Parts: sequence; structure tokens; C-alpha cells
Amino acid sequence: MASIIAAARVYATRFINRLLRKQWSFIVVGASGSGKTGLIEVLTKDDPNMTYFATTEPQYHDVPGENYSVTEIPGSTCLSPGISRLLLSKFDLIICVFHETKPETIDYYRTLWRGSPPAPVVFVGNNVPGASFWGIKNE
Repeated sequence: MASIIAAARVYATRFINRLLRKQWSFIVVGASGSGKTGLIEVLTKDDPNMTYFATTEPQYHDVPGENYSVTEIPGSTCLSPGISRLLLSKFDLIICVFHETKPETIDYYRTLWRGSPPAPVVFVGNNVPGASFWGIKNE
């Protein structure tokens, strides 16, 4: 019981420290072709480039005037669960992107970490059929 209380205190302290920090760091992960780069373009730029290009190496995006930065890991990067847990624990939020019409992009997460995730997680379904973005219909 004492170890559970100690673990809860550590987690609560870590969470409060993250809330009080002035700079947030997010990491965007997902399978190749899931839409990570497009999501980052929308989050970090006033005039996003919506042309597709494959990301081949980790990308860091510092957002001027904002209190967050975004790091993208290419979908082709294979990380062992231990390494991914260590890497992902360095971020305040893990944004997991999947492509709505490609079920295999969900499978990417089965090997990313074991047990509970090392940081808070948000799943984003990208390229949803019938969705409208800037008035452009995605069929």
C-alpha cells in the first residue's frame, strides 16, 4: 500500500510540475501515411502546406509566440517498447495519429509501449471520410 501511495505522489508531483512549466512539449507519432505531418502543419503554421511528403527523419517544430513545441517521429521508425517508453516519457503529451480509412495505422500502437503509456495520450483520427477542412470536402 505504501508503494502505491508513493507512486501516486510521484505521479502527482510530476503532473503539477508539468502544469506549471511555461513550455510544453508534444510528440506526434503514428504509422507511415497516417497524416502526422499534415496535423503538425495545421498546429504550427498560419498558412499550412497541405502537399504530402514522406517524413524521413525526426522533425522539431518550435512555434513562435506559443508556449509549445512539437516533435514528429517518422512512421517508418521502429522503436522497441523499452526505447519508445524512454523517448516518449520526455514529452508532456503524446499525440497518436491514425488514418481513419487505413486500419493498419492503428496496429502501429500495439508495439509502441507496454502497460500504461509514459505520458498523457490523445488519439487523432485523420483524413476522416466526408469531413470538411477549410471548406474542402474529403471524399
